[in-house]
Amino acid sequence: MLLKYSRLFLLVLMLMLQLPACDDDINPIQFDPDAFPAAPLQVTLAIGDGIVVLSWSHAKPQEVDLYRVYRRSAIDTAFSLIDSTTAVSYTDSKVNNEVTYVYGVAAVKNKLEGKKAVSVPAVPTVFGLSINAGDEFTNSRSVVLTLIAPVGTTFMRISNDSLFQASVWEPYAAARRWTLSDNDGGKTVFALYRDSAGNETVAASRDSITLDTKASIQEVSENTNGQIRTVGETIQFSLSAGEPKGSATVDLGTARRNIRLFDDGSNGDDLADDGVYKRSFQIPVGLEVVGARVTGRFSDRLGNVAEALDADGLVTIQTAPVAVTLLDPAAASASTPSLQLSWTPSNDTDFSSYRLYRAISAGVSQSSTFVTSISARGTTSFQDSGLDENTLYFYILFVFDTGGLSAQSNEVSGRTLVDEPPSAVTLAQPDKIDSTTFELAWTQNTDNDFESYRVYRSTVSLVDVAGAPVGIINDAGTTRFEDSELQRGVRYFYVVLVFDRAGKSAASNEVGGQLP
Repeated sequence: MLLKYSRLFLLVLMLMLQLPACDDDINPIQFDPDAFPAAPLQVTLAIGDGIVVLSWSHAKPQEVDLYRVYRRSAIDTAFSLIDSTTAVSYTDSKVNNEVTYVYGVAAVKNKLEGKKAVSVPAVPTVFGLSINAGDEFTNSRSVVLTLIAPVGTTFMRISNDSLFQASVWEPYAAARRWTLSDNDGGKTVFALYRDSAGNETVAASRDSITLDTKASIQEVSENTNGQIRTVGETIQFSLSAGEPKGSATVDLGTARRNIRLFDDGSNGDDLADDGVYKRSFQIPVGLEVVGARVTGRFSDRLGNVAEALDADGLVTIQTAPVAVTLLDPAAASASTPSLQLSWTPSNDTDFSSYRLYRAISAGVSQSSTFVTSISARGTTSFQDSGLDENTLYFYILFVFDTGGLSAQSNEVSGRTLVDEPPSAVTLAQPDKIDSTTFELAWTQNTDNDFESYRVYRSTVSLVDVAGAPVGIINDAGTTRFEDSELQRGVRYFYVVLVFDRAGKSAASNEVGGQLP
């Protein structure tokens, strides 16, 4: 500004030197610095997303016709006039984020422009605030704020109200734990920011969240009206919670727990997201209760758990046992002829027992041979052993409830196996261990009903296996045997017999050897 005044003074002086001499009664041209208005007082800036707001004051605002606003970016060498205004503030929305700008404001009086008041640098940018990473709901007043501001931000001011009452400036941090105001409902948190140059944000950043710290059940109902229901019929359950998106269930006494209710317009619910959870519950096979109380349970979308509430009425469901399906028997071990039976499980809540009956001809009934009674509902298999080999047997399984009612399964039949002799092993030629010991080795028997290997020895061919063996081995995996204290010069012959648990046997090949 001083350079501008100097140039003006030289121009006036040159004009005076070029003018002819004047009479004494003619006054020379005078330079009056008071004709120029004073510079505005300190220019302050507020920044935001693509915006810079300037404000200033003036010692003699009544003498100012207008103000001229100048701007210079980091890459400019001089100020450029961007606008003029009669106000003491100006909003510049033609700026780019993350670019540094400096502003000058000059007062104009009688078309004469005074000195510029120059601002500190300002960088418009995006500011923001997020509560609990953008969650829509919270069940705790204690939340975590994410404060979004550029590098160079030094202070922040946070408040639960837009007037920032009782809030103070504090050092900027990208994350801060914050306590929401009391009482459930919508909550909004506000934040202002200030950079190292003292520039504050134009407007407060904000985010909202709904505080929900409790859940409740207004009513639970069922529509049996005390009438007995049976399998296949439908019971309408309803739970009114007053808020959608939660999880609602009912217990039917102790017989059936956590029957899910819906608030999505399906499964008997007639209006989605109305906070009334319903279910058209079809009574399944095996469900039986007498005077069962219906208890409603609810937790909202945030996990707040309501106190359980009972419906007014009681529910009774009566039904006879449902027959199970008996599968065809599978023949088991032939050494001890048996049949493996299995069936589908009973779903009756008043289950008492399974009872199995057998006959050697079709038409099994409760007057046939009783095989076994099983009181564990989850047990769905049984091996019937001690049978005759190669024999056809017929079976029926009855399901009994606690009231003595029963249901008969389908009839099945199966034949036991013929007990075949075990598989013979192959005996290798004996190996000499020392002058009085042979080691015998053979292939392994893999039969399921393996009982033992028995080693027989003779000094003549065609080993006699009627006598006592020289060794008995009960482990099918042990396929070696040392025969010691033998005489030198004598030729010995060996055979290994495999025995099964039924006492049947099979002989190996015969081998022989002589110790020198």
